[in-house]
Amino acid sequence: MKKYNNGAKAVLFISMLAIPIQLITSMLISRVSPEAVGLLGIVELFYLSIITFFLFGGETALVKIISDTGTENNKRSFLLYYLLLCLFFYFIVVFLMKMINIDIIKVITSSNENTNILMYASGGLIIIYHIILSFYKEQGRFLKYAIGTKVFNIVCFLATILILYNGELETIKVFFYFILAGYFVVVVLSIKNINFNFSNLYTVIQNKNNKIFGYVLFLYASTIVAFLYDKIDQIILLNQFGLATLGGYYIVLKIVNMAKLIPNIYNSTFYPYLCKNLKEDNSNDIFKMLLNRNLLVIIPIVVFSIFNSDLIIRLLFDETYLEYSGIFQLFMCSVLLGSPAIILNNFLFALGKTKQYFLISSVSVLLQIILILPFINFFGVIGAVIAKVITMIITIIMCRIYIKKIKYHVEFNASYFYSTLIVVFVFLLDLFLTIPNLFKFLASLFFIILYIIFKKNEYKILLLK
Repeated sequence: MKKYNNGAKAVLFISMLAIPIQLITSMLISRVSPEAVGLLGIVELFYLSIITFFLFGGETALVKIISDTGTENNKRSFLLYYLLLCLFFYFIVVFLMKMINIDIIKVITSSNENTNILMYASGGLIIIYHIILSFYKEQGRFLKYAIGTKVFNIVCFLATILILYNGELETIKVFFYFILAGYFVVVVLSIKNINFNFSNLYTVIQNKNNKIFGYVLFLYASTIVAFLYDKIDQIILLNQFGLATLGGYYIVLKIVNMAKLIPNIYNSTFYPYLCKNLKEDNSNDIFKMLLNRNLLVIIPIVVFSIFNSDLIIRLLFDETYLEYSGIFQLFMCSVLLGSPAIILNNFLFALGKTKQYFLISSVSVLLQIILILPFINFFGVIGAVIAKVITMIITIIMCRIYIKKIKYHVEFNASYFYSTLIVVFVFLLDLFLTIPNLFKFLASLFFIILYIIFKKNEYKILLLK
């Protein structure tokens, strides 16, 4: 446990350092135009599509299988096999799409952008590096893993500086040139330190094939469904309202994702521990521990963000994006409401219940698609967020029901329900009352100070143990 606590702290530290980079990137690109922000959203969509569709379940699957492989030599042989398999699949798909004249970017966004050779080459390097990152995570090399997960943010930051300096450059090509160069450097440096084992590659392939296709199949399908669950709102908004609307939506979503970043990475760091130690008799203790530590980070951020949404948007961007303030507030509420979700998902993955997760995720995506179109027509852009929140709550309920069914006991802490009531109250208070910005700022600071004092012992445990 101590190893994973220390690993989580290292990952959290790097994540904290990366937050200003992401904020500055968003600030700078928003100064170019809402359309430029939308193009950054398309670049990120492409990046996540590569990870989702061509890594066969991605990090979650790879960490689980490597941890069950046995000796270090076998692990390095399997890593090489997995890398070659993913690249082969990727280039076969790319070749077939080119043959039948299908363009990824146009299919996803219905825009006039073309997927060119630069993007495809970047995709291959992204695949290689994310497989290596999964190996780092399984090996407990959490510092290298944490830094590696920020490469995309760093190259986008550097590309944004150049775009802001020279507005005549083609925005999307600049992003992909930087991605190609950045990932080429880190892949070359990482491969030198991996020491792939070729000697027993054939033996490992024979031993692992059944496990790969037995475990990974539903997990791979689940990651695709999870991608659709997470990104379907952006795809629909782009097609319904255009690039500028996606830009405004994306810019507030980036702030929300930064708020979720620390708890998500903390939970992710504990995933190898769950794979090895999750049992029926300790499931509730682990769940409560992780949920409590999530809330310690989430609650101060959410309360401050809801009370000061206009101030945050003005400081980070400009008044052009103030119309998205309500969307930002509702998204921040969802950060707290959805805090048990990633823990429950990791429970299912660690227990090898990928088929059940796939079924739950499929229902969630279908429900979100059913809700999102009429909600957008009735409520406007904020309807996409409402549909997402409703779907998220139903997904958490379904996960908990199934985990309880297989005798793994999980109970939501009382603090989770109290915190939810507080956040909903703050949201409704700001929605229906006109409160001076200075008063809201001071009130939110006062709440955070009181909360930290009240929870000081738990913060000590989080930071020191």
